[in-house]
Amino acid sequence: MIKLLVNKDVFKFKYLPDYADYILKNKLTEFVTIGIRFCREVDLPLLKPLSRFSEEELVAISLGSNRELLLAISKNQVSQLIEDNIHKWESNTITAIDKEDVVAEDLTLGFFLRRKIFAYFLDSYTKNVVEQKFIINEIDIYTTQEELIAYNIYIKTQQEKLALANKDLNFHKELLLEAQELGGIGSFVLNFKDHSKSVFTPEYQKILEIEGHADFDDFMNNVHPEDRSLLVASINNAYMNGGKYEVTYRYKKSEEKKIWSKGFILTENRQPVLIRGIVRLI
Repeated sequence: MIKLLVNKDVFKFKYLPDYADYILKNKLTEFVTIGIRFCREVDLPLLKPLSRFSEEELVAISLGSNRELLLAISKNQVSQLIEDNIHKWESNTITAIDKEDVVAEDLTLGFFLRRKIFAYFLDSYTKNVVEQKFIINEIDIYTTQEELIAYNIYIKTQQEKLALANKDLNFHKELLLEAQELGGIGSFVLNFKDHSKSVFTPEYQKILEIEGHADFDDFMNNVHPEDRSLLVASINNAYMNGGKYEVTYRYKKSEEKKIWSKGFILTENRQPVLIRGIVRLI
């Protein structure tokens, strides 16, 4: 769950509220339509999921959200609006969009465009250069602080998604290992380039009676002498003719077993670099 405290004192402004009130009362429709034009000029990614709306619908939606923003700024209550938006983001009740529609580029471009659209009407509001500088400074403070908050929320959301994905992955991994144990099937990856990247499931280790790292030469030494040439020929044929193999061989460490194995081989320069497959007692 997203928990983020907003420093309300940062969003108390002297010059920006009157400017926001001016736009709200005199330039709202133009503020929205020019803002949409700016979004199209930079090809804002969020425009793609919003394309399901007609132009009239998009303008109407934007009028509502921008009216709410300008009113909050004019009353020096933008910190409360940000807190409300955090709650909407968390509950995925943001108007017109799903939070999954938003990508990092939307945040960077979005706040750049917000600064641009606020600056666009500044000259019509006041010709006083000093006052303009004060307003621009407060616009920069506001947008920078809200952008930091937005990125924190976005990062936290991605972290939560990653944690859920890992949890789901671990769950499915457990199911796979349980299925292998019940079915008496083990899987493996032999990496000839980097043995540390080789992988052996518990059932594979149980069938071949190995612990930790399994060396290919040691494995071959436990294959019945009469079956080694068959196994080697099967592997050689796999990387010479299509990469797949299927073979049955006898194996003995503590006691003799008959094993069926199937897999495929990746090669470089006609030499095996990785073997991935399964084994099963028969």
